[in-house]
Amino acid sequence: MQPRKKLWWGLSALLILLILGLGSWWYMARSKSVDVVIVKPVTEPLMITRDVTLAPLYSATVSPAASGPILGPVPTVGTNVSVNDHLFTIDVSPYEAQLARARNATSEASAAPAAPPVNTPVITEAQQLLQQGIITQAEYAKIVAREQAKQPSVYTPSAAAAPDTSTIERQIAAANVTAPVAGKVTAVYVTADGVAVQDRPALVIASLSPLVGEMPLPNALTEAVQQARTAPETTLTLRVNGHDYFGEMTALSPTGGDVTALKFRFDNPGEMLQPATPYPLTLKLPTKVSLIHLPRSSNIGDDTVYIVTADGLIDARHVTTAYVDGDDWVVLAGLTAGERVIAEPAPHLEIGMHVDVRA
Repeated sequence: MQPRKKLWWGLSALLILLILGLGSWWYMARSKSVDVVIVKPVTEPLMITRDVTLAPLYSATVSPAASGPILGPVPTVGTNVSVNDHLFTIDVSPYEAQLARARNATSEASAAPAAPPVNTPVITEAQQLLQQGIITQAEYAKIVAREQAKQPSVYTPSAAAAPDTSTIERQIAAANVTAPVAGKVTAVYVTADGVAVQDRPALVIASLSPLVGEMPLPNALTEAVQQARTAPETTLTLRVNGHDYFGEMTALSPTGGDVTALKFRFDNPGEMLQPATPYPLTLKLPTKVSLIHLPRSSNIGDDTVYIVTADGLIDARHVTTAYVDGDDWVVLAGLTAGERVIAEPAPHLEIGMHVDVRA
């Protein structure tokens, strides 16, 4: 390679390194500059939105009182049943054979001769004393009891061969399994050609109306919610497929932590609401509280934001969300007026890093 070409390639490489270095310096300088939102609380009517799941107020797990093969069909999930409706039948023929054997044994035992009475010299002497009036009947009975206790135990068929058949009879009576409550079958654990096991769940029946649930509230809001429970402007709403369902607050229960459980119920006559399905629940109160509006982009996850301290260092704050409306994130607590929240935190930012706030 000619000397001039070598020089040209060397200068080109040097220029590329210089451009990359300047670009990296510019990026690092800019990446440590952040836009912030100054916390300015405003007073507005309280609205809180949370995802909640509902559960049946009334439900029952059906566990058979006998084990055995299942005879005939079994209800499927979604079947509506009434109280005492027949669900399925268990083959209890083994229990019936067991009961017959027990009754035969009882009959044979009752026909067997009883064990002979105990008679010892002490008892004979006591009989004579009783006849002579020297001891009383009560004293004689005590002597006999003591002597009988000294004798070795004797097998008496009439006592040993009389088993308690009440358990077997209850198991036979449990052959026809019926519904203990009215509702809809929501889970099935047995099949028509399977086996039912005593005291093991076979199916679950639940009433799908009403449904109940609970939503956590900060303890600081408990008094405001309690005072506004009966106000006509207070609403508790589930929005499902474009339709609003209105619920009723039933209780405010302390949890022992920093939140209170707001318990509620929703009538569900059309059974459009389903248990264990997350739904957005919105609580609106006429009571005005202090709220903070932030851009949704400031949430770095788990309801946490980065703030810039007076020293220009990054710190983190966990906040309590009221609701999210599009790009508007409304916060109940966790920040104080005047704090600077980073509006769009870059992924490389971390706690303790020094940053410059853009004007």
